[in-house]
Amino acid sequence: YERWKSYGDPLAGGTGQGEARKWVEEVALSWATDECLLWPYSTLKSGYGKLWADGRFVLAHRYVCEAVHGKPPAADYEVAHRCGVNGCVNPHHLRWATHVGNEADKVAHGTRLRGEAITSSKLTADDVKRIRESEAILSQKAAAKLFGVSRTNIGMIRARKTWCWLP
Repeated sequence: YERWKSYGDPLAGGTGQGEARKWVEEVALSWATDECLLWPYSTLKSGYGKLWADGRFVLAHRYVCEAVHGKPPAADYEVAHRCGVNGCVNPHHLRWATHVGNEADKVAHGTRLRGEAITSSKLTADDVKRIRESEAILSQKAAAKLFGVSRTNIGMIRARKTWCWLP
């Protein structure tokens, strides 16, 4: 039913067995330019590619990084994209990094939303500065009521655990 719904034909769609791995070996691993190489097969909603390897689904960028750079140095290492494009499998854009390093990369290339860039954010950068400046004047409860956020949120802002990049 799903193939009929997606493709109008119950026999359509899908990738031949081993086709994605063959593409990695023939195209991705020999990619010589600095342009992003986007994964042409199945992807997750987040944009990361996936392929069937060793009897399970694996993330395509992780598969390529491991093929080029070897196993991660430790179990907690992640694949970091130099370009910031989730679907990119260019081996020159991939490297092993800690979670902290990967998050720093996201901030550097602007793919990590924070502050006002998050559409559901109730506060602006100016609001946060006023919350911090008012610490001696307003209690957490009063500031929370004034800005329409929780007391916990005010405490986290004043302790610089959230919005920590602002002076």
